[in-house]
Amino acid sequence: MVDSNLNKEHLVTVVSEDHETPCWGCGLRLPHPPNAPVFKCGWCGAITDKYESKCDHKNYWWRHVRDRCFVCVLIGFILFVICGGVWAVYPVIFSISFFCGIFHLTITAVGKKQLENYTFCHYCSKPKSPRTHHCRTCGICVLDMDHHCPFVSAHYL
Repeated sequence: MVDSNLNKEHLVTVVSEDHETPCWGCGLRLPHPPNAPVFKCGWCGAITDKYESKCDHKNYWWRHVRDRCFVCVLIGFILFVICGGVWAVYPVIFSISFFCGIFHLTITAVGKKQLENYTFCHYCSKPKSPRTHHCRTCGICVLDMDHHCPFVSAHYL
């Protein structure tokens, strides 16, 4: 009886390593019959295809460069919108701040000390140079009142 049990233990089927394939889901090496191209993992239940065709890599380099360029353009656009928004909104929100002049007054219409000693005429809504007075008759500011007679209060030209 002992001899019959020993004989049964030696009748185990051996699967060679040539027919083991790792499962793509859990990574276990699964033995399978040599003529089964598709099999299901007993542990995780994933279906593995041994002879699955691989993707074509002939245009891989071009697609890689195209995708990288698209991402760079997209990041550049996002940074442009963010920086433009900060440049436009910062002087309005923080108008009292010291740094406001850095963003808001980078390009000036008037040179340095170009309007020195000038005042603003509220009738003309223009800058008024020194020794200039507004003539209500003409409606303009006149330098030294050159065409007016201060005694008669009349124009002469």
